[in-house]
Amino acid sequence: MSACAANQNHTDQNHAEQNSSFEKPTFSQRLQTILTSDFCPQFNKYIYWMKHPLALGAFGMISSLLLALFMNQTVFLALLGIAAVLLIAVVWPWITVRGLRGELILETRRARIGQSVTIQLKLTNKWPWPLWGLMVSKGFFALSRSSSGLSLSRMPAWTTAVFTWNFTPEHRGVYPVELPQLETSFPLGLFTCRIPVECRGELIVWTETVRLEGLPDSHSLHFQMQNLTDRKAGDFGDLIGTRAFREGDSLRRIHWGQSARMQSLIVCERQAPASASAGLIVDARSYGDRTPESDRQLEQVLSISASIVESLLRQNAFVSCELNDSSWQIGGNYRDYERFMDALARIPVGGENGPSTARTSARSRCETAIVVATWESPLFAGSLEQHKTHSTTWIKVGRPKSESMEHPPCSRAGAAARWQDALQANWRKGKLCHVG
Repeated sequence: MSACAANQNHTDQNHAEQNSSFEKPTFSQRLQTILTSDFCPQFNKYIYWMKHPLALGAFGMISSLLLALFMNQTVFLALLGIAAVLLIAVVWPWITVRGLRGELILETRRARIGQSVTIQLKLTNKWPWPLWGLMVSKGFFALSRSSSGLSLSRMPAWTTAVFTWNFTPEHRGVYPVELPQLETSFPLGLFTCRIPVECRGELIVWTETVRLEGLPDSHSLHFQMQNLTDRKAGDFGDLIGTRAFREGDSLRRIHWGQSARMQSLIVCERQAPASASAGLIVDARSYGDRTPESDRQLEQVLSISASIVESLLRQNAFVSCELNDSSWQIGGNYRDYERFMDALARIPVGGENGPSTARTSARSRCETAIVVATWESPLFAGSLEQHKTHSTTWIKVGRPKSESMEHPPCSRAGAAARWQDALQANWRKGKLCHVG
């Protein structure tokens, strides 16, 4: 047993020596670390311009000029060669963009995150020679992580061509987020010239949503005659369509003009009362300094609000929403829902600045109130008894660094999971709920 232990110790020592020799950096690795390390990052803004190819060409011209003046005049040939290269690199892209006219055409008005949209580029080349190296940048690619622009293979001479591509938005918002540009650095890639591209129409990308089942807990969820919806046929409200006569239909609902035209009885369909009414209060303002974490929390606030509205409308509910300083009545018309989703998409990244003026008046108008905001919102200032209101659902996004035990969270089952899972698990409980 002692011999085996000695052999084992000897083997372990050999492995340790091998690991130590393997982890020891070589001379080339040390040299690479020295050459690629930034020892003075505070001076980068003063010397970054020297990395541009035109700056290197200018240094080459100055060096050639000094050598030609003080050593050998034949170096003037090198000076002329460098000057010719730089001239072509700058003048040719400038001439190229002066003969181009572009227009972006957006046929789709609205889309969702991840939904592919077709975009057309109508491009006119006024020059008598073909063009290469064209690219559409900014506008639709400012927020994209996967692409910085759209490259065009070739533009024939004296031609108006239409290029089509599929754009998949990765963020909510109104596209183009800035004026698109058509750029080229052909033929040498040393200098880039750009011209703006006109854009016909806009693309509104709605925020991400998740499907929610059921309604929040409330003492009174009943039909109300003043809240009507066109998502369900009934006997009240405005006319939403016609259909064939069925046994049991009232004769008062017969549309005699359509019946005479169709040679069969046609009845009118009207709106039906909403199954419930709910108030939604959304605080989408920015409090404190803007950070990536605060931007993420604001996007979750908007996504949660859109998910709640979608789910309530799917169950024929009437929603009275207060978004910052605006009020929305949603439920009787699909256009109201579209306008609300457009308003969520138009909120700037990082939220709106300024103090919150959100009121809780929606709770006095509707039986159920749902409050969605980040943990920094003043809407959550109050006692725990206020947050325990049975007819109110408080959804708090994010947590402060030192969370007070005065406001205990709801079920922690989804605390480490996605916000979608936490919302689906806890939003019906009718109390203070942490998400994200």
